[in-house]
Amino acid sequence: MALSRNLKLVLLSLLIIVGFSSYFLYNSNNYEMLSKRKINDFIEHKRKSNLSILKKENVKAKPDPHALILYKDNTKLGTYILTKSRRGIEEYKGVEVPIDKTLPIQVTGALSGVPYLGIYITNNKLIQEGNI
Repeated sequence: MALSRNLKLVLLSLLIIVGFSSYFLYNSNNYEMLSKRKINDFIEHKRKSNLSILKKENVKAKPDPHALILYKDNTKLGTYILTKSRRGIEEYKGVEVPIDKTLPIQVTGALSGVPYLGIYITNNKLIQEGNI
């Protein structure tokens, strides 16, 4: 059965459209930016458990925007990563490290997943003269 040239072009066009559509539907996880209010609600909820929030950052990355929150409690430093998808707000607990007051600087972070670097400075002289 021989297909006409026009029919072949139409079928090829449909195949390309279906291919691109399925690719974008499959690869899009539909993450959205978190509002400041949602981030602050999360922080207020966590403060009830005696966490001090050191830094919060709303990262506007194209494929998967997220909020990164650096916190400390009496014994450890840690991070939370928040994302908003079709399923709602998802919370991931990142790396936690014990606080060592003998160290002038402590570092936490991750290289995979959502890469970040958190720096906690405990030395007052470094804090005061850190901009020099």
